[in-house]
Amino acid sequence: MFKNHGFHHIKTYADADWGNSPIDRRLVSGFTVSINLHLILWRSKKQQTVSHSKMEAEYKSLSDAAKETTWLINLINEIQLTKSPLDPVLLNETKGAIDLALNDANHSGFKTKHMDIKFHFIREFLKKGIMMLKHGPTTAINADFLTKSVGKPILHKSLSIHNLLKKTCALSLCSLQGGM
Repeated sequence: MFKNHGFHHIKTYADADWGNSPIDRRLVSGFTVSINLHLILWRSKKQQTVSHSKMEAEYKSLSDAAKETTWLINLINEIQLTKSPLDPVLLNETKGAIDLALNDANHSGFKTKHMDIKFHFIREFLKKGIMMLKHGPTTAINADFLTKSVGKPILHKSLSIHNLLKKTCALSLCSLQGGM
């Protein structure tokens, strides 16, 4: 699967569903990690704390995704699966979370002291060039189905992007079916 293509295209999509749990208002964060369009890691997790804003919820999700992506990069390097340079990209839809991760100084006036120790290590990853962080529109963040109920079209799109659906045609009918 990787021999012909190397590990050049590592993409991590991070998303969070902020405050939609009617019982405790805790967020659900999720991420997917793909190598050359093949889904390698994914996680959906209800956080232990309540986030104060959508930006904070997405920042927590970015933090979790960055940790797992870094773990995967270290594993690939340690077992020497490739000599090609790795080029991981982390994508998120919330510009506030991206700005917070990219900037040492928070110019928005939003107090982030409570997040400093646990989550700001993502800044170190970005400074060291371990991964790049980019904005992606909501329609491009393929971890949405891990954080909330989504309709069939969105689920099919997300799963097909991660090569988790195969197209089968019988007579003149074509449909998407789950498969690996």
